[in-house]
Amino acid sequence: MQWNELPYLTYADLFRQFALLMKSGISLNETMHILSSEDQDSESKAVLDKMASLMDDGKSFTDALEAVKCFPSHAVGLIRVAERVGRTEETLHSLADYYETQHRINKSVKNALIFPSTLILMMLAVIIVLISYVLPVFDDVYKSLGGSLTGFTGVLLSLGNFLNTAMPIIGIITGSIIVIGAIIAFIPSSAKAVKQIYRRICGDRGVNKKLNNARFAQALSMVLASGLPIEEGIELARRLFGDASHVKCRCEKCSALMNEGAGLVEALSEAEILSPSSAQMLAIGLRTGNADEVMQQITERMWNDAEESMEARVSKIETALILTASLIVGAILMAVMLPLINIMNTIG
Repeated sequence: MQWNELPYLTYADLFRQFALLMKSGISLNETMHILSSEDQDSESKAVLDKMASLMDDGKSFTDALEAVKCFPSHAVGLIRVAERVGRTEETLHSLADYYETQHRINKSVKNALIFPSTLILMMLAVIIVLISYVLPVFDDVYKSLGGSLTGFTGVLLSLGNFLNTAMPIIGIITGSIIVIGAIIAFIPSSAKAVKQIYRRICGDRGVNKKLNNARFAQALSMVLASGLPIEEGIELARRLFGDASHVKCRCEKCSALMNEGAGLVEALSEAEILSPSSAQMLAIGLRTGNADEVMQQITERMWNDAEESMEARVSKIETALILTASLIVGAILMAVMLPLINIMNTIG
Protein backbone atom coordinates (compact mmCIF):
# COMPACT_ATOMS: atom_id res chain seq x y z
CA MET A 1 0.00 0.00 0.00
CA GLN A 2 1.26 3.52 -0.91
CA TRP A 3 0.35 6.67 1.01
CA ASN A 4 0.30 10.31 0.06
CA GLU A 5 2.45 12.70 2.03
CA LEU A 6 0.86 13.52 5.38
CA PRO A 7 -0.09 17.05 6.53
CA TYR A 8 2.70 19.07 8.14
CA LEU A 9 0.98 19.05 11.53
CA THR A 10 0.72 15.24 11.41
CA TYR A 11 4.47 14.99 10.77
CA ALA A 12 5.11 17.36 13.68
CA ASP A 13 2.92 15.30 16.02
CA LEU A 14 4.49 11.99 14.97
CA PHE A 15 8.09 13.19 15.29
CA ARG A 16 7.32 14.78 18.67
CA GLN A 17 5.74 11.58 19.93
CA PHE A 18 8.66 9.49 18.64
CA ALA A 19 11.07 11.73 20.54
CA LEU A 20 9.07 11.72 23.79
CA LEU A 21 8.69 7.94 23.84
CA MET A 22 12.39 7.47 23.03
CA LYS A 23 13.25 9.75 25.94
CA SER A 24 11.14 7.61 28.28
CA GLY A 25 13.26 4.56 27.42
CA ILE A 26 10.58 2.67 25.48
CA SER A 27 11.94 0.66 22.54
CA LEU A 28 11.15 1.90 19.05
CA ASN A 29 9.22 -1.29 18.19
CA GLU A 30 7.00 -0.83 21.22
CA THR A 31 6.73 2.89 20.42
CA MET A 32 5.16 2.11 17.04
CA HIS A 33 2.59 -0.25 18.59
CA ILE A 34 1.70 2.27 21.34
CA LEU A 35 1.20 5.13 18.89
CA SER A 36 -0.76 2.94 16.48
CA SER A 37 -3.14 1.78 19.20
CA GLU A 38 -3.82 5.37 20.33
CA ASP A 39 -3.96 7.08 16.92
CA GLN A 40 -7.47 8.05 15.78
CA ASP A 41 -6.49 9.19 12.27
CA SER A 42 -6.99 6.30 9.85
CA GLU A 43 -4.17 7.26 7.44
CA SER A 44 -1.47 7.88 10.06
CA LYS A 45 -2.64 4.78 11.96
CA ALA A 46 -2.14 2.68 8.83
CA VAL A 47 1.36 4.15 8.43
CA LEU A 48 2.24 3.36 12.05
CA ASP A 49 0.85 -0.18 11.72
CA LYS A 50 3.03 -0.75 8.66
CA MET A 51 6.11 0.66 10.41
CA ALA A 52 5.46 -1.54 13.46
CA SER A 53 5.18 -4.60 11.21
CA LEU A 54 8.41 -3.74 9.38
CA MET A 55 10.29 -3.16 12.63
CA ASP A 56 8.98 -6.43 14.05
CA ASP A 57 10.52 -8.08 10.98
CA GLY A 58 13.91 -6.64 11.87
CA LYS A 59 14.06 -3.37 9.93
CA SER A 60 15.58 -0.32 11.61
CA PHE A 61 13.59 2.80 12.48
CA THR A 62 14.89 4.80 9.49
CA ASP A 63 14.46 1.84 7.12
CA ALA A 64 10.83 1.61 8.22
CA LEU A 65 10.39 5.38 7.73
CA GLU A 66 11.78 5.09 4.23
CA ALA A 67 9.83 1.93 3.35
CA VAL A 68 6.37 3.44 3.95
CA LYS A 69 7.24 6.17 1.40
CA CYS A 70 5.20 8.95 2.99
CA PHE A 71 7.92 10.68 5.00
CA PRO A 72 9.99 13.36 3.18
CA SER A 73 13.38 12.11 1.99
CA HIS A 74 15.26 14.96 3.66
CA ALA A 75 13.71 14.09 7.03
CA VAL A 76 14.56 10.38 6.66
CA GLY A 77 18.11 11.27 5.62
CA LEU A 78 18.53 13.61 8.57
CA ILE A 79 17.33 10.96 11.04
CA ARG A 80 19.54 8.30 9.45
CA VAL A 81 22.67 10.41 9.91
CA ALA A 82 21.57 11.49 13.41
CA GLU A 83 21.32 7.83 14.42
CA ARG A 84 24.99 7.41 13.52
CA VAL A 85 26.07 10.28 15.78
CA GLY A 86 23.65 9.45 18.61
CA ARG A 87 21.46 12.57 18.28
CA THR A 88 18.19 10.96 17.13
CA GLU A 89 16.03 12.40 19.90
CA GLU A 90 17.27 15.97 19.35
CA THR A 91 16.77 15.62 15.60
CA LEU A 92 13.20 14.37 16.03
CA HIS A 93 12.40 17.39 18.21
CA SER A 94 13.98 19.68 15.60
CA LEU A 95 11.93 18.08 12.83
CA ALA A 96 8.77 18.49 14.90
CA ASP A 97 9.56 22.20 15.35
CA TYR A 98 10.26 22.52 11.64
CA TYR A 99 6.94 21.01 10.56
CA GLU A 100 4.98 22.98 13.15
CA THR A 101 6.49 26.14 11.68
CA GLN A 102 5.67 25.00 8.14
CA HIS A 103 2.07 24.35 9.18
CA ARG A 104 1.81 27.79 10.77
CA ILE A 105 3.30 29.52 7.72
CA ASN A 106 1.03 27.66 5.28
CA LYS A 107 -1.99 28.55 7.38
CA SER A 108 -0.91 32.21 7.44
CA VAL A 109 -0.49 32.22 3.65
CA LYS A 110 -3.94 30.68 3.10
CA ASN A 111 -5.59 33.12 5.52
CA ALA A 112 -3.79 36.01 3.85
CA LEU A 113 -5.18 35.01 0.45
CA ILE A 114 -8.80 34.49 1.54
CA PHE A 115 -9.77 38.14 2.12
CA PRO A 116 -8.29 39.59 -1.11
CA SER A 117 -9.86 36.77 -3.13
CA THR A 118 -13.26 37.35 -1.52
CA LEU A 119 -12.92 41.11 -2.05
CA ILE A 120 -12.16 40.66 -5.76
CA LEU A 121 -15.24 38.43 -6.21
CA MET A 122 -17.49 40.90 -4.36
CA MET A 123 -16.09 43.81 -6.38
CA LEU A 124 -16.75 42.01 -9.67
CA ALA A 125 -20.25 41.03 -8.55
CA VAL A 126 -21.15 44.64 -7.63
CA ILE A 127 -19.81 46.00 -10.92
CA ILE A 128 -21.63 43.36 -12.98
CA VAL A 129 -24.93 44.09 -11.16
CA LEU A 130 -24.53 47.84 -11.72
CA ILE A 131 -23.71 47.46 -15.39
CA SER A 132 -26.14 44.65 -16.23
CA TYR A 133 -29.21 45.54 -14.14
CA VAL A 134 -29.02 49.10 -12.79
CA LEU A 135 -27.91 50.89 -15.97
CA PRO A 136 -30.78 49.46 -18.11
CA VAL A 137 -33.27 50.86 -15.56
CA PHE A 138 -31.74 54.32 -15.87
CA ASP A 139 -31.71 53.95 -19.65
CA ASP A 140 -35.47 53.36 -19.58
CA VAL A 141 -35.91 56.45 -17.39
CA TYR A 142 -33.85 58.57 -19.83
CA LYS A 143 -35.85 57.31 -22.78
CA SER A 144 -39.13 58.16 -21.03
CA LEU A 145 -37.77 61.68 -20.54
CA GLY A 146 -36.77 61.97 -24.17
CA GLY A 147 -33.01 61.43 -23.65
CA SER A 148 -30.55 58.58 -24.03
CA LEU A 149 -27.33 57.35 -22.54
CA THR A 150 -24.30 58.32 -24.61
CA GLY A 151 -20.53 58.53 -24.26
CA PHE A 152 -18.92 56.56 -21.44
CA THR A 153 -22.33 55.69 -19.98
CA GLY A 154 -23.47 54.35 -23.34
CA VAL A 155 -20.38 52.17 -23.55
CA LEU A 156 -21.14 50.80 -20.08
CA LEU A 157 -24.73 50.11 -21.12
CA SER A 158 -23.55 48.19 -24.20
CA LEU A 159 -21.17 46.22 -22.00
CA GLY A 160 -24.05 45.44 -19.63
CA ASN A 161 -26.24 44.22 -22.50
CA PHE A 162 -23.37 42.03 -23.69
CA LEU A 163 -22.91 40.58 -20.18
CA ASN A 164 -26.64 39.80 -19.97
CA THR A 165 -26.47 37.99 -23.32
CA ALA A 166 -23.31 36.10 -22.33
CA MET A 167 -24.47 35.32 -18.77
CA PRO A 168 -24.96 31.54 -19.44
CA ILE A 169 -21.40 31.29 -20.77
CA ILE A 170 -20.08 33.36 -17.85
CA GLY A 171 -21.93 31.06 -15.47
CA ILE A 172 -20.36 27.97 -17.07
CA ILE A 173 -16.88 29.50 -16.90
CA THR A 174 -17.38 30.59 -13.28
CA GLY A 175 -18.67 27.15 -12.33
CA SER A 176 -15.70 25.49 -14.06
CA ILE A 177 -13.27 27.72 -12.16
CA ILE A 178 -14.98 26.85 -8.86
CA VAL A 179 -14.83 23.12 -9.66
CA ILE A 180 -11.16 23.32 -10.64
CA GLY A 181 -10.41 25.28 -7.45
CA ALA A 182 -12.22 22.66 -5.37
CA ILE A 183 -10.26 19.86 -7.06
CA ILE A 184 -6.98 21.65 -6.37
CA ALA A 185 -7.96 22.35 -2.77
CA PHE A 186 -9.21 18.88 -1.84
CA ILE A 187 -7.00 16.54 -3.91
CA PRO A 188 -3.45 16.57 -2.45
CA SER A 189 -1.74 15.51 -5.69
CA SER A 190 -3.40 18.38 -7.62
CA ALA A 191 -2.49 20.93 -4.97
CA LYS A 192 1.09 19.66 -4.95
CA ALA A 193 1.34 19.95 -8.75
CA VAL A 194 0.06 23.54 -8.69
CA LYS A 195 2.53 24.46 -5.94
CA GLN A 196 5.40 22.96 -7.93
CA ILE A 197 4.45 24.94 -11.04
CA TYR A 198 4.17 28.14 -9.00
CA ARG A 199 7.55 27.59 -7.33
CA ARG A 200 9.23 26.98 -10.68
CA ILE A 201 7.79 30.15 -12.19
CA CYS A 202 7.99 32.70 -9.38
CA GLY A 203 9.05 30.87 -6.24
CA ASP A 204 12.17 32.87 -5.37
CA ARG A 205 11.24 36.54 -5.41
CA GLY A 206 10.18 38.98 -2.73
CA VAL A 207 8.28 37.34 0.12
CA ASN A 208 8.80 33.88 -1.38
CA LYS A 209 12.56 34.37 -1.31
CA LYS A 210 12.40 35.28 2.37
CA LEU A 211 10.27 32.21 3.10
CA ASN A 212 12.69 29.98 1.18
CA ASN A 213 15.69 31.39 3.04
CA ALA A 214 13.90 30.83 6.35
CA ARG A 215 13.16 27.21 5.40
CA PHE A 216 16.81 26.65 4.51
CA ALA A 217 17.97 28.35 7.71
CA GLN A 218 15.69 26.16 9.82
CA ALA A 219 17.00 23.05 8.08
CA LEU A 220 20.55 24.23 8.75
CA SER A 221 19.60 24.83 12.38
CA MET A 222 18.47 21.19 12.60
CA VAL A 223 21.78 20.12 11.08
CA LEU A 224 23.81 22.05 13.66
CA ALA A 225 21.65 20.75 16.52
CA SER A 226 22.01 17.17 15.30
CA GLY A 227 25.81 17.24 15.20
CA LEU A 228 25.99 16.39 11.49
CA PRO A 229 28.85 17.48 9.22
CA ILE A 230 27.93 20.85 7.70
CA GLU A 231 28.51 19.74 4.10
CA GLU A 232 26.25 16.72 4.51
CA GLY A 233 23.65 18.81 6.30
CA ILE A 234 23.54 21.42 3.53
CA GLU A 235 22.97 18.65 1.00
CA LEU A 236 20.02 17.41 3.08
CA ALA A 237 18.67 20.94 3.40
CA ARG A 238 18.96 21.38 -0.39
CA ARG A 239 16.45 18.57 -0.89
CA LEU A 240 13.76 20.84 0.54
CA PHE A 241 13.79 22.69 -2.77
CA GLY A 242 13.74 19.83 -5.26
CA ASP A 243 10.78 21.46 -7.07
CA ALA A 244 12.33 24.94 -7.30
CA SER A 245 15.44 24.90 -9.45
CA HIS A 246 16.40 28.56 -8.90
CA VAL A 247 16.37 28.09 -5.11
CA LYS A 248 18.25 24.83 -5.48
CA CYS A 249 20.95 26.70 -7.43
CA ARG A 250 21.54 29.07 -4.51
CA CYS A 251 21.93 26.08 -2.20
CA GLU A 252 24.35 24.47 -4.65
CA LYS A 253 26.31 27.73 -4.81
CA CYS A 254 26.65 27.60 -1.02
CA SER A 255 27.98 24.02 -1.20
CA ALA A 256 30.39 24.92 -4.03
CA LEU A 257 31.80 27.87 -2.10
CA MET A 258 32.44 25.66 0.94
CA ASN A 259 34.12 23.04 -1.26
CA GLU A 260 36.41 25.80 -2.53
CA GLY A 261 37.48 26.60 1.02
CA ALA A 262 35.04 29.32 2.05
CA GLY A 263 33.68 29.27 5.59
CA LEU A 264 30.05 28.55 6.40
CA VAL A 265 29.22 32.19 7.15
CA GLU A 266 30.92 33.48 3.99
CA ALA A 267 29.19 30.85 1.83
CA LEU A 268 25.74 31.62 3.26
CA SER A 269 26.31 35.36 2.71
CA GLU A 270 27.59 34.95 -0.85
CA ALA A 271 24.63 32.71 -1.71
CA GLU A 272 22.25 35.45 -0.42
CA ILE A 273 20.77 33.17 2.23
CA LEU A 274 21.79 35.20 5.29
CA SER A 275 21.72 38.97 5.71
CA PRO A 276 24.93 40.70 6.93
CA SER A 277 23.59 41.06 10.49
CA SER A 278 22.52 37.39 10.64
CA ALA A 279 25.89 36.31 9.22
CA GLN A 280 27.67 38.29 11.93
CA MET A 281 25.53 36.62 14.62
CA LEU A 282 26.32 33.15 13.24
CA ALA A 283 30.05 33.96 13.10
CA ILE A 284 29.97 34.83 16.81
CA GLY A 285 27.97 31.66 17.52
CA LEU A 286 30.56 29.52 15.75
CA ARG A 287 33.38 31.12 17.74
CA THR A 288 31.62 30.59 21.07
CA GLY A 289 30.39 27.05 20.33
CA ASN A 290 26.70 28.07 20.35
CA ALA A 291 26.11 27.89 16.62
CA ASP A 292 22.97 25.74 16.90
CA GLU A 293 21.27 28.11 19.38
CA VAL A 294 22.28 31.19 17.37
CA MET A 295 21.05 29.60 14.14
CA GLN A 296 17.71 28.87 15.77
CA GLN A 297 17.41 32.53 16.80
CA ILE A 298 18.33 33.62 13.27
CA THR A 299 15.70 31.25 11.88
CA GLU A 300 12.99 32.68 14.14
CA ARG A 301 13.97 36.19 13.09
CA MET A 302 13.81 35.21 9.40
CA TRP A 303 10.38 33.59 9.79
CA ASN A 304 9.07 36.71 11.58
CA ASP A 305 10.50 38.96 8.87
CA ALA A 306 8.91 36.82 6.14
CA GLU A 307 5.51 36.85 7.89
CA GLU A 308 5.66 40.64 8.39
CA SER A 309 6.55 41.12 4.72
CA MET A 310 3.67 38.87 3.70
CA GLU A 311 1.20 40.77 5.90
CA ALA A 312 2.46 44.09 4.52
CA ARG A 313 2.06 42.84 0.95
CA VAL A 314 -1.49 41.59 1.61
CA SER A 315 -2.37 44.89 3.29
CA LYS A 316 -1.21 46.81 0.20
CA ILE A 317 -3.23 44.50 -2.06
CA GLU A 318 -6.35 44.94 0.08
CA THR A 319 -5.98 48.74 0.05
CA ALA A 320 -5.47 48.78 -3.71
CA LEU A 321 -8.52 46.58 -4.28
CA ILE A 322 -10.74 48.72 -2.06
CA LEU A 323 -9.60 51.93 -3.78
CA THR A 324 -10.05 50.39 -7.23
CA ALA A 325 -13.53 49.11 -6.40
CA SER A 326 -14.54 52.48 -4.94
CA LEU A 327 -13.28 54.38 -8.00
CA ILE A 328 -15.00 52.05 -10.48
CA VAL A 329 -18.33 52.07 -8.64
CA GLY A 330 -18.07 55.85 -8.19
CA ALA A 331 -17.33 56.35 -11.89
CA ILE A 332 -20.33 54.23 -12.88
CA LEU A 333 -22.66 56.12 -10.53
CA MET A 334 -21.37 59.50 -11.74
CA ALA A 335 -21.78 58.40 -15.36
CA VAL A 336 -25.40 57.54 -14.59
CA MET A 337 -26.30 60.49 -12.37
CA LEU A 338 -24.77 63.37 -14.38
CA PRO A 339 -26.99 62.89 -17.46
CA LEU A 340 -30.01 62.53 -15.19
CA ILE A 341 -29.14 65.79 -13.41
CA ASN A 342 -28.78 67.57 -16.77
CA ILE A 343 -32.19 66.28 -17.91
CA MET A 344 -33.85 67.33 -14.63
CA ASN A 345 -32.30 70.80 -14.94
CA THR A 346 -33.61 71.11 -18.50
CA ILE A 347 -37.09 70.04 -17.44
CA GLY A 348 -37.00 72.38 -14.44
